[in-house]
Amino acid sequence: MKRIIDLILLLIALVFLAIPMLITAIIVKLTSPGPIVFWSDRVGQYNRIFRMPKFRTMQVNTPNVATHLLVGAGSYLTPVGGFLRKSSLDELPQLWSVLVGDMSFVGPRPALYNQEDLIAMRTERGVEVLVPGITGWAQINGYRGETDTLDTFVDSSWYFIRFASQPDDQPFDRAIAEQWLPVGQYIGGVEHAILHLLYARFWTRALARIGKIGVTEPFKGLLLGLFFMAVGMNIDFGVLMGSPGKVAAILAGFLLIKLVVIYGLSRLMGIPLQERPVFTLLLAQGGEFAFVVFQTAVGARVFPEKTSSLLVGAVTLSMVLGPLLLLLMDRLVLPRFSRRLAPAPEEISEPQEAPVIIAGFGRYGQIIGRTLAAQGIRATVLDHDAELIEQTRRFGYRVFYGDATRLDLLRMAGAAQARVLVVAVDAPDQSLAVIDLAKQHFPHLQIVARARDVSHWYALRDRHITHAQREVFESSLASARSVMELLGQPPEAALHAAERFRAHNLALMAKMYPHHKDEAKLIALVKRGRLQLKEQMAQERAEADQQATGTPQDEATKPAG
Repeated sequence: MKRIIDLILLLIALVFLAIPMLITAIIVKLTSPGPIVFWSDRVGQYNRIFRMPKFRTMQVNTPNVATHLLVGAGSYLTPVGGFLRKSSLDELPQLWSVLVGDMSFVGPRPALYNQEDLIAMRTERGVEVLVPGITGWAQINGYRGETDTLDTFVDSSWYFIRFASQPDDQPFDRAIAEQWLPVGQYIGGVEHAILHLLYARFWTRALARIGKIGVTEPFKGLLLGLFFMAVGMNIDFGVLMGSPGKVAAILAGFLLIKLVVIYGLSRLMGIPLQERPVFTLLLAQGGEFAFVVFQTAVGARVFPEKTSSLLVGAVTLSMVLGPLLLLLMDRLVLPRFSRRLAPAPEEISEPQEAPVIIAGFGRYGQIIGRTLAAQGIRATVLDHDAELIEQTRRFGYRVFYGDATRLDLLRMAGAAQARVLVVAVDAPDQSLAVIDLAKQHFPHLQIVARARDVSHWYALRDRHITHAQREVFESSLASARSVMELLGQPPEAALHAAERFRAHNLALMAKMYPHHKDEAKLIALVKRGRLQLKEQMAQERAEADQQATGTPQDEATKPAG
């Protein structure tokens, strides 16, 4: 598991670091004689000696000892060696060691072959079983070179286990650690848990340094992926292949029992009949917690690993089959429920003669339709939402089912004889399609259109639609009036302010329209218009205050003395 993570991170790192590595190599070569890369003998997993590459930061005649033990170490540095070591750019060639498996991204830093005391202490504490890493605890916390004692301490297995119970002043670190610990233990042992905890610590600190400490979503997805990969690695596929009948029987019985129980609960809960099939099937598949329960049961010797593999395989198959069963239900079962439970929406079967056609009977179209009906004005209403049509039918409204972008439907709706077409559909693209169709085939129709936003309003103006209303503009002004009144302004003052803003905004929209495809010009006009409105409103408030106090404007502005 850890090896897979290393290889994925390696590919990502190479994409971003290939050019910096090339530039660093050229600088090293040009600034000092000798090879670009220095190969150091290091102690790896199980105390095996391996060759670790680094960009050379010291002169070729430097003694091969730990830097903190080197007397006058600064005199041995190359011209760019200090910078490379401080920025850790000299560590980049160690990606090669990750590729060949000698190192990992995160783990205890590899000791030099001649650091015998450090090697002995790590061996005594069992740390030699871990793969050394490019980044360890000391590096994450900003140390380098002089931290062999710290490394010896923090590389101890018991320290990393303690890490999961760190102080509460770092809750995010602790939360991630607690999630990684069971994953590592599930994969196969304390050593893996230790390294997964260190991975969590590394990425947490990295996020903290760039100000992203609150970003937890990537961790959730990564941990979930690791969890399922760990589950797959622990399945004995030989057992599954050898007992396909048992797996199928367990799967069928498991699904059948859950389907019956959940469907019964849905009836007791009062879930509508047409929603019960989806509700039942969504909950019928197995859950991730089953994997944890089965693994715990094996550890407690409740049943053998062979039984656990059969159960895990059945639960996994139920999760795989879930989307497929939902797809079949959507194609085969739900249409029958819809046909049985809901009458088919009424379509236009004969030509209509109403003077008004309303395309779209949502919240916007309904207000228009109800207002016209109150005045005794007949309207032919079209909508393509069958559920909406059924709801409006309960309240006594007759709405025909169909898509207003179809020419034959408009003809049947009486577009050739109607006087006004109200376009109140939700989607701007569909709205414009209806208008284009009507202007092409029924040019006599006067069109009243709903504009979703300013861009839609501009598109309507491009089609010479003069009766276009932004759907939330007037209601927003009414709400602004309410706010001003609640803050103590007289109702007439709030009304006047809202009307002034309305007039200014409409004038600004008309002024901006010729430039609506020029973003820079549009932004400049908006800023200038906002400043002008602010100044006008301030001047009007000042005049109102002067009138209230009876002070003439010239007296109010006259200097004192």
